[in-house]
Amino acid sequence: MPIFSKQQKARSFFDGLSSLYDIINPIIYPGSMREELLSHVEGERILDFGVGTGYTTGRLPHAVGIDLSMKMMSRAIDYRGQLVRADILKPPFKGGCYDTIISAGSFYYLPDPLEGLRSFRYLLKDGGIILFLSPNTTLSIFKPFIHIYTHQEYKNLFNEAGFTPEIVRTTDARRYICFCKARKEG
Repeated sequence: MPIFSKQQKARSFFDGLSSLYDIINPIIYPGSMREELLSHVEGERILDFGVGTGYTTGRLPHAVGIDLSMKMMSRAIDYRGQLVRADILKPPFKGGCYDTIISAGSFYYLPDPLEGLRSFRYLLKDGGIILFLSPNTTLSIFKPFIHIYTHQEYKNLFNEAGFTPEIVRTTDARRYICFCKARKEG
């Protein structure tokens, strides 16, 4: 079992990492990947699960970023949207209110990925989408710490949670990041 399969451990880890996160995150997820992900955003109501310091959605005025780590969010000083300390498994939002949910480097920390996807489904409008960036299986250095999903595992999880996978592929020239897009079935 990966070390960070419990949310409390992940939060403690990110609290400690918060001062270095803006240095590390662009190395793992370069700006070109962030721009590719953002090019798929649909609608104006955007939820960024695991917003951290706001690297992915910080310049989007309609975005709502949630995170368990207040230390991470306290570093999101230029975030143009709204920041909320919240647990995606117990969201403080009404259902059906988001067009797009983004998870750039966060989904694999959930203790129960299917429960997480069901929470995303609850929060999305009919036809809404989820967008993920996550390590690909070729990046084995992370395997002791997090669960690295295969493309097929993502497709299976999406289908089981009531999403239609639209894109599940390796996204960069270094071949270590997976990009996913799935749509909530009506």
